[in-house]
Amino acid sequence: MDEPRPALPPLLPWAATACLAALVACLGGLLAVERARTRLLEDEKLLAQATLKATENQLEAERILGRREREGYAASLGAETGLRVLLLASPSAQPPGRAPAGAVALGPGGGAALLWASDLPAGRPDQDFQLWLLGGGPGYPADCGVFHEFPMGDFPVPVRLPAPFAPGCSFVLVLGAKGGERDLDGALLRGVIELASRPPAPKITK
Repeated sequence: MDEPRPALPPLLPWAATACLAALVACLGGLLAVERARTRLLEDEKLLAQATLKATENQLEAERILGRREREGYAASLGAETGLRVLLLASPSAQPPGRAPAGAVALGPGGGAALLWASDLPAGRPDQDFQLWLLGGGPGYPADCGVFHEFPMGDFPVPVRLPAPFAPGCSFVLVLGAKGGERDLDGALLRGVIELASRPPAPKITK
């Protein structure tokens, strides 16, 4: 004869239901916290993106303003002394807002110039920039000097032209070996052109 099974406590079903309800409530709370955390991370991401975009816009505005001021300064200098201003640009495709730029202001005598350059790549200790004057006839290409780096802002460096700047001449700035090369072929073989003349600007007179 089977023995009768003991009866379950009358409160056990209620206790199980309460525990299940508490577990569901706990899981719901964790889910709500996780959702709030996800929204917070998304908001922080959007804020970071907006801050980055604002910074990029500010840098681009400062770059445009700096370039205009530099070109305006060179033009005003030319207006006073009869200089001719040539703008320099990167011959290769560059990301927007990061392209190197420069300018050369030529003296009326053709033997001296001022060189501006900005946003050039940082050279290694074993590298230098070398400015070349290209033209037809004897004396060209002419080595116009070697520069390890350029001043920040709108400060130019003086340049002596070994050959006169005649119609059809142009400039190239090469990043190559330390101390430069004896000829342009060697400079281009072991270096890369960072800046080159745009079409010459008209001569500025009083």
